[in-house]
Amino acid sequence: MISLAIFFLITSAAVIFWVASPHARLAPTMVALALWVPFRSFATLEAGRLTKAGQIHQISVASIVSETAGCLAGLGALWAGQGILALGVSKLALEATALLCLMHGQERMKCEWRRQPNDRTMIEFASQILVGRFASFLSGNSSVFVIGFGLNPIAVGFYRAATRVAGAAAEALREPARVIFWSTMKKADGTDRRELRIRSAENSAWYLFCVAAPVFVLMAELSEPLILMLLGEKWAPAAPIISILAITYLIGFITTLSEPVFSLDNQPKRARELAISAAIMSVVATILAVPFGLHAVAWAQLAASVLVAAVTLWSLRVHGDFASTRFLKRLAAPAAGLLAMIAALWLLERHGAVHALPHILKILALGSAGVAIYAIVTGAFIFNIFRRRAVHAR
Repeated sequence: MISLAIFFLITSAAVIFWVASPHARLAPTMVALALWVPFRSFATLEAGRLTKAGQIHQISVASIVSETAGCLAGLGALWAGQGILALGVSKLALEATALLCLMHGQERMKCEWRRQPNDRTMIEFASQILVGRFASFLSGNSSVFVIGFGLNPIAVGFYRAATRVAGAAAEALREPARVIFWSTMKKADGTDRRELRIRSAENSAWYLFCVAAPVFVLMAELSEPLILMLLGEKWAPAAPIISILAITYLIGFITTLSEPVFSLDNQPKRARELAISAAIMSVVATILAVPFGLHAVAWAQLAASVLVAAVTLWSLRVHGDFASTRFLKRLAAPAAGLLAMIAALWLLERHGAVHALPHILKILALGSAGVAIYAIVTGAFIFNIFRRRAVHAR
């Protein structure tokens, strides 16, 4: 009901814009984006039902197919000269395809909605996931409106460009991470295997952090050539924002773990409460920082991310038996690799030959060198830890 109400509000606003605005494509774009709300709501409910049934692979297939459909639809609309309308077409195609794929997965499972009219437990489980993800969506987009009201359209453009560049990497890593968390923990599901499930979550989080950390740190280090390559010189002021947001998304990566841990431990309300709390912290931080400028907003988001990560780890330790202290100690290996990579990139960037390279070659050269150094140092650190354990075991 809430999603339908939001849809009708946005549609009404679109009609007003269509009457008052000379931009013909603005209203249909708003309607297409408004349809995202109910489609996403129902798709999340279906994803929750499939997750509860252990059909994680169905969600992965739906995600891959829908992302491909959205990309192709958007490119097709751009090729046809539709301009901004391509954004709405892409989003609508993505969510509609995702909903159809998830409903098809329900058909294959023989558990359509009409065959389980009294499955209140399943509906409640899925609705908790829906509320949590919807809160995350609102917190991620509210900053744009706050900046628009508090600063100016130019600041909104720079901040939006930074969030799209850094957010693309975050989404590319967050969604597979969420699927991996769900699938690995689902294999160890059951009250008699709770310790195994939590251990699986800890191992998965550590491995995924080792993969995600160099991506975000490289994006933070190479934000300037990256934005210049993608958008040109006019968008150079967005580079520092990308650097700050990349570290923000890296720190917030741990929050992805709360949903599967609490949901499979029959505590989905805790995951919802954490998501709502994170959204409130993010919005409040943005509002407080806007008077101090765009960079202050980015730093406020970073501070909010640190606070949310700390609260998440505390909640996982207290309510989910997650060994937060042990997990943080295990991060020493990738942390050493990151420090070595940052130092090496700083030395390489001081070399004149690197500055003479085109932006794409500079990114490839520094990125390859950074990844190689990170892998060597992290691998050596892990090998040393295992060697010490073997010596103590003797």
